[in-house]
Parts: sequence; C-alpha cells; structure tokens
Amino acid sequence: LQEWISAHIAWINDKLKVHGAILFRGFNVSSPQKFEQISLVLEPNLANVYLGTSPRRLYPNTTFVHTASEFPGWRIIPSHCEMSFLRSPPRRQFFYAYRPNESPGGETPIVDFKNVFDSMDDRILKKFKQEKIRYIRHYYDEHNGNVLDNYLDPFKTKSWQTMFATDDPLEVERKCKEQSFEATWSGHGEHEK
Repeated sequence: LQEWISAHIAWINDKLKVHGAILFRGFNVSSPQKFEQISLVLEPNLANVYLGTSPRRLYPNTTFVHTASEFPGWRIIPSHCEMSFLRSPPRRQFFYAYRPNESPGGETPIVDFKNVFDSMDDRILKKFKQEKIRYIRHYYDEHNGNVLDNYLDPFKTKSWQTMFATDDPLEVERKCKEQSFEATWSGHGEHEK
C-alpha cells in the first residue's frame, strides 16, 4: 500500500479534493507503526499535539498515532469537526482499525460537514454569522473531586493537566494564549477555556 500511495499521490490528492475522504480496505496494515509510515506518505507534515476533548493515548513506538478514544465503547462521541476551535485545525485525519471493536458502540462515522452546512436553513446560518460561536470547555482538576463523578459525567472528558500536558497553571495559560483561548479558573481548581 505504501508504495502504491507514493506512486499515486497526485491522484489521491485530486480525489480527496473531490470526495473529501478515501477508504483503503483489505490491505495488511499490521501495526500502528506501519499505519504511521503510510500516513506520513499521505501527509509528511503530521502533527502530534492533540488538544481535542476525548482522552487518548499515544501508541508505543509511534510519534503520531493515538487511540481514537479511551472512553468506554458505550460513551457517545457526537460527530464534530476535529479541533476546529484551534487557530490552525488539522487539514487531514487518518483512521485505522488496529483491532475491530468487540463491544457495542465504538463506531466512527464520517460526516460531510460541508453538506451539513449547505443544507442548513438560511436563517440559522445568518444567526451564526451575526452572533458567532463561542466554545466553552470545562476541564476538571485531577487532584480534586470524585474520580467516579469525573469519569461518568459526559461533560468532564479530561483533566486540565491531561489536556495541556502540564501541572503548571501558568503553562496552561500560556498555551491557551497561543491558541487565542480565554482561560478562567473556578474556585475548585477546574479550568475553563
């Protein structure tokens, strides 16, 4: 697959512009490391900073391959535009089924949000354009609160320590400023951006 992609990269890029996604099925991509090699052929400038909401972990011996989510399969993750709130959101995403999910749930639907946008009522679009969108995220403090409550609450997906890969609130505020986030802190050590 890697050699075929290398030889047909212009064709692949053209098809991506038209269709928005390409599915490679039936190839022996036997490990996350092999998937990373193939992904780097498709996109040599992969990033490994993940500021999304789902808890994820990096696969061993890879630089860019993360689990889809560390949530249990029964947790629903709504369709979304991956990290669209960032100053420079990802241009491309790559999905790989290392192990098919054996429990209920765990699907990863791919949504054509351009089509969703095009089908929205003009009055709603006008309101979005006039009033803008503000995302508010709450991150709990992993050193405070009930661990089970943090795990079961669908709005508490990550601690601020995990989200920003630091225990230093000043470093969190610096990273927020880089992305034009407005950081605030609750009296319980929780972080909001």
